[in-house]
Amino acid sequence: MAEEHMKESASTPSLEPRPDLSQNILNFANLFIVLILIGFILFLWKVRVILGIFLAATVVAVLLTPAVRFLERRRIPKVLAILLVYLVIFGIIASSITLLVPVVIKQAADVIDAYPDYRNKVIVLYEDFRERLATLGIGQGTGGLFDYSSSEHQQALSSVAQRAISQGWQVILASASVITALVSIPVIAFYLLKDEPVIRKTLMGLIPGSWHESTGELLSKLSESVYNYLKGQVLLCLVMFLITWPILAMLGMPYALLLAVLAGLMEFIPIIGPTIALIPAVLIAIFADFDPGSKGLIVGLTPMWRGLVVMFVYFGIQLSESNLLVPRIMGGTMDIHPLGVIFALLCGAVLAGIWGMLLSLPVAAAVKVMYQYFYPSFVKRIDRLLSFE
Repeated sequence: MAEEHMKESASTPSLEPRPDLSQNILNFANLFIVLILIGFILFLWKVRVILGIFLAATVVAVLLTPAVRFLERRRIPKVLAILLVYLVIFGIIASSITLLVPVVIKQAADVIDAYPDYRNKVIVLYEDFRERLATLGIGQGTGGLFDYSSSEHQQALSSVAQRAISQGWQVILASASVITALVSIPVIAFYLLKDEPVIRKTLMGLIPGSWHESTGELLSKLSESVYNYLKGQVLLCLVMFLITWPILAMLGMPYALLLAVLAGLMEFIPIIGPTIALIPAVLIAIFADFDPGSKGLIVGLTPMWRGLVVMFVYFGIQLSESNLLVPRIMGGTMDIHPLGVIFALLCGAVLAGIWGMLLSLPVAAAVKVMYQYFYPSFVKRIDRLLSFE
């Protein structure tokens, strides 16, 4: 009987799945998930421009949310509150364009018209520098940096113009894309503001119910961090413009308004932005023609001394901003190391150009908040696992 039972059990196939089959199914499922993730990442890369537009619209919506809620607390309907905020902002922009843009455009046109004169001055300085080196026996027999005739220079400019004309269609398409983005951003921001409760409820429905409270807390912290950073940056830009303009005017600098607008805008790009604003100011101080009869603290100085004075003035403004304005206005909302700021800016520039640089720091602030939120709980879970083992 025992032998017959053993024979029956040996002849009966096992109902348990084979280990190799289960492992193959698991490997196939993992491969399928990896392929889906790769495809999703490639899709996001293809539509990165659209994602940038939605990200910019989200930033605008975060900035305008406090103003809209303030009006809502005054019993103004939400749609009307959003439209009133838009009306005020567009009014400010229109007033700025009416008052400042014509002067800025005229000064920019004057700088372009003065380019040949600036170029000739650079050539004179360079040739004088080369002659001084030659008297010391340095650089003899080498060609000059500007050793070509005026006709050759004109031919080079003509070839550049021809290439620009041949690429005019691409320029038109690029301009159309920029205009489309500028129109789309306020429209998307409007719907984000209007339907914010619906969007939040939809997002909450995609996650388990036990995570709702923590997710809502995380979203609130993200919104607060990004809003504080952007509000501080806008105030810094405005303050730097208002400080730089009268100082340059007192110095007697040409194109003072244009340079002040540039200094204010470059505040949106920390660390390297002020340097970008400094370079044209120093060059204009050195090579621009100053009217001897005009009033200004640097009018009677030599070109090199004018450049040095302007450089020290910009350094002084930046020191004041770093030690007085930034701690008061920004309030340590980011607290990111300068190397981290540079890394974020470079990543943004590589991924999306100038728009990427402008949006890189708000994204970095959001990533920092998420890290601070999730890392402690992650460490606690690791400690529990280790203590359990």
